[in-house]
Formats: sequence, structure tokens, C-alpha cells
Amino acid sequence: MNLKSGYRYSPLESSDSIRLLQVENVLCTAKGRGPIRCWIRHFSLSNAPPYRALSYAWGPDSSSTKKIFLNGKIVQVRRNLWEALAHIQFACFDFRTREKEDVFAEENSTWVWIDALCIDQRNVEERNHQVGVMGRIYGEDLWGSHGGFGVAWM
Repeated sequence: MNLKSGYRYSPLESSDSIRLLQVENVLCTAKGRGPIRCWIRHFSLSNAPPYRALSYAWGPDSSSTKKIFLNGKIVQVRRNLWEALAHIQFACFDFRTREKEDVFAEENSTWVWIDALCIDQRNVEERNHQVGVMGRIYGEDLWGSHGGFGVAWM
């Protein structure tokens, strides 16, 4: 995430806390895709809703960025992350029938964990702690109580 973003992280409540990103799902219209709108919420890792952990290549630190809205604030993210979010935004819909597929749990949104957005990258202490619990973060998604699956984006 661009360090000049308008979004400010609130501290995690405990060592068991994580942030999850809620991606608003929308249908593609004749006018094209709408903006990507996301919200961050805090959860205890043991009581988090079903989510998908996204692993993706950050790529070179380049000027190729696109904007998303995070908790109502404009944030610039790398193009490959934007493309993954755009895919997630539409992943719940069958475009032939315009009906929601049962891919994600939420009615109109998808919960994901993405290190670039769910970890305050400016907070070294938090970043180090979250890296230390990534096994649990991915484990809860991949094999844990959520029975989910991870997503790799290249």
C-alpha cells in the first residue's frame, strides 16, 4: 500500500487479533466495473469469520498503481493487487445467470486476509508480530476451523 494513503490503521487489540478485508461484491454493468470498495475490521483469529488468505507477488516497487477505497479513504495499491481485488470483487457471481455462487460466506461481500492491506506496514512491531503468526493465519484459512482454501495470485 502506498505510504501516502489517506487510510490510518487503528492498533490491533491483542496478540490474537488480525485485520480482515471485506471486499464489496458488485456486478459488472454496461458502464464497466465500479470502484473497488473494501473495509477493514479487527477480529480475534480464533473467532474470525470464514476468510481466504491471499498470497501474491508484490512485484517491483513501481509507479504502476491503481486506486481502491479502504474504509472510505482512497488508497493506491500496486496493479497486481488491484487486479486480484477486482477478481475477488466479481468472483461470487455467475455471469450467465447473474446469481451469486456459493463461493464465499458473506451475502454481499468477501472476507480476505492480504498482508499488504491487513498489516500496518509502517508499524515495524506489528509487522514482525504478524509475520510470526502467518502460519496460523494461513492455517485457519487452509486447514483450520474455517475449512477454507488459500488463494495464490501471480
